[in-house]
Amino acid sequence: MLGAHMPRHSLLLAALLAAGAVARLHAGQESTPPIPVDQEPRHRIVYRDARLRIIDLQVQPGDTSLFHTHAYDNVTIRIVSTDSQTQDLGKDWDPRTVRPAGAIGGADYAGTGLPAHRVRNLNTSLWRQIVVENVKTSGWTSGPPVAALAMTVERDTRSFLAYRVRLAPGARGVAHTHDVPVVTVLVKGQVGLGAGETHLTRPGDWAIG
Repeated sequence: MLGAHMPRHSLLLAALLAAGAVARLHAGQESTPPIPVDQEPRHRIVYRDARLRIIDLQVQPGDTSLFHTHAYDNVTIRIVSTDSQTQDLGKDWDPRTVRPAGAIGGADYAGTGLPAHRVRNLNTSLWRQIVVENVKTSGWTSGPPVAALAMTVERDTRSFLAYRVRLAPGARGVAHTHDVPVVTVLVKGQVGLGAGETHLTRPGDWAIG
């Protein structure tokens, strides 16, 4: 299970491990002004509130996104194994990267001036990942990591603390609490949260606590 804990007044993210035509890049896209990520059609916002946004990114095989920008720090979790590339505006494509399902990444965007970029899927299957954004743009404060069985810190940034959580079939995690919002994302298996009233059953399912 992967987890990310955002500093106080932020969020906690956890990822649990337990034949159509493809749109092609049109010539001249490089001259099209970049758009905000929430207007990029492959980045679908599935949840938002005053603290966070959740984006379900899906890129078909061979497809390339539009150039887009990010305003908020984020954490990403790969739901499937991916073979992809990223290109910053005005630069060549980065080397291809292959990442397994459950890989966690992200970037600090707020106030950093990182350039617009686009991504492309080099795989023969769908690229899907869940992106969690912390919409706080300054003044992050960190709390201590949670010490609990099966939880290990995977990523520690100014705005997120990410955990990986692995549970054996039938196992129960140790009861614990967090003083920040929690986002749980399922990568593999099935899991019940809390007193069992919330069940995640498919890769890419998520819940906020």
